Amino acid sequence: KRPNELNLLAAQYLDDALQQQNLRETTKATENFRKARIVLDVSGLKGRGNADVFMELSTKVDKGFESTSHRDKGLISLKGGQYQEAKAIFDEGADLSVLEPTLLRRLYWLSCAADEIGFDGFNHFVNEAIDAVMFLVRGDSLQAQHSLDELKGKLVRSSSPSLEYLISEAKILNLYNDANRLRDAGKYDEVVLSLQTAYDLYKELPPTPRTFWAEKIGDIKPLLQEAVNERDTLGISDREVTNGVELFSNGEIENAGSSFLKAITTAPENPKVVNQLRICVNKSLEAGRWSDAGILLEQAVGFANIKEIFKDQLELINQLNFIALLIRQGRSRESLDEIIQYST
Repeated sequence: KRPNELNLLAAQYLDDALQQQNLRETTKATENFRKARIVLDVSGLKGRGNADVFMELSTKVDKGFESTSHRDKGLISLKGGQYQEAKAIFDEGADLSVLEPTLLRRLYWLSCAADEIGFDGFNHFVNEAIDAVMFLVRGDSLQAQHSLDELKGKLVRSSSPSLEYLISEAKILNLYNDANRLRDAGKYDEVVLSLQTAYDLYKELPPTPRTFWAEKIGDIKPLLQEAVNERDTLGISDREVTNGVELFSNGEIENAGSSFLKAITTAPENPKVVNQLRICVNKSLEAGRWSDAGILLEQAVGFANIKEIFKDQLELINQLNFIALLIRQGRSRESLDEIIQYST
């Protein structure tokens, strides 16, 4: 076969190996990485074909084979009770791996936990512990926390800071997910509380060896700062909207208008302001209280495109106010003409 054809075959072996890695079929993965390496060696002897493709495949195959080997050797040591050996293997593998440093680093911390707990306490639960770490790495943080907490409960006579680190990471991810749900529900105080708790846990995690704790969500500190800003803007804005609607229902129109104004100046991007203001304005117009509708809009008309958004309502209010003025001035014929002109 030509070099480019061999490169394509190596890529197929590589894809199979990566899929088997994800399925924890480590023996099959290792064999396919080995086949890919052999095919690439033959391609190299024949001129490599596309040099960029060849080099990229070579790097991925070498690193994949390397990481698989570290994982296999480390798991053998971990399951065999050689915890310090497992720590060293996973530590080295995490530093070298391109494809799965997250998994190898979490297995390193699990090996640390095993070493802290000791063979008699840990060995019976080793497979259960590995499964819990796999849940964490695959993104099922709820199940990971549940499994790790359950494991901790079975080890009541043993203390392990490293196991606590893994539990904390699962908690951080779950608190982050909770914060997103709370944000969607407009519960900004609770968002801050969730992220503050996550950040407090994060600060207690060891920075070395480099682990990239909770890397899925990035740096927690700016997320917390953003949540505080939202609480101080959108949270206040939402409360003012709720207050404005209540005041409107009680007939306190000027105070309602002031609340809507506070809501829109605090968070001009808050869609709840426009939605609720529109409902109140339309209710006033439908009830023939156009002056109330005008009071609601007059304070906010200079903010956040309110003039454009409520263009039709403002036009109607101005027309009705003009007709009312004509009637008050005794100019009934002119007012009738305005009414006929507007209705047509």
